[in-house]
Amino acid sequence: MFAESLTEHMLTNGAHMRDFAEAYVSSRARIGLPSVPVETIIYARAVEIVAERMRRVDLLTGRDVAAAVRSTKAEVWREERQRQFQGLVKGVIVHVHSNRARLSLESKMENQARVRVGKPREPGESLVVWLATREIAGRVPTGSLSIEEARNAVRIAGLHLLTSPQAHRHAGDDQTYARWVGR
Repeated sequence: MFAESLTEHMLTNGAHMRDFAEAYVSSRARIGLPSVPVETIIYARAVEIVAERMRRVDLLTGRDVAAAVRSTKAEVWREERQRQFQGLVKGVIVHVHSNRARLSLESKMENQARVRVGKPREPGESLVVWLATREIAGRVPTGSLSIEEARNAVRIAGLHLLTSPQAHRHAGDDQTYARWVGR
């Protein structure tokens, strides 16, 4: 029960806890005290807050608390990765919808350049998704995602765009969608 409460608290208040911990670490540095990792402060404070709210925490051992912190860290990490994954998918989709005309034009120019240097043409929609991903890369947090997870998020965004009603309206120039989906 303690681990569940700790996880819930961190998922709800993680950003606020991080701000508190960073301010605490900064104030320690200003007065000349040794540095302490921000993560340590975050979880120490979270344990303190959750323990104050619960009854019978006196029955918890240090091992129980350490296990609760480990499981909470794993769950918070998993949630953050999921949030970033969904944010990347949504970011690509929104960017393509907002900038479809420009991105389509740029994808045609990219294909022309590819042909000139002897490379094969790429499906237009594939290039549109690639261009959109490149443009939003710095604005969407992805630090918790592996390269493979980021690729999967972009692929899902591309598949969503390919199956959307708007994609069928823009398919006139490029009949190679099936080749892109098969990757």
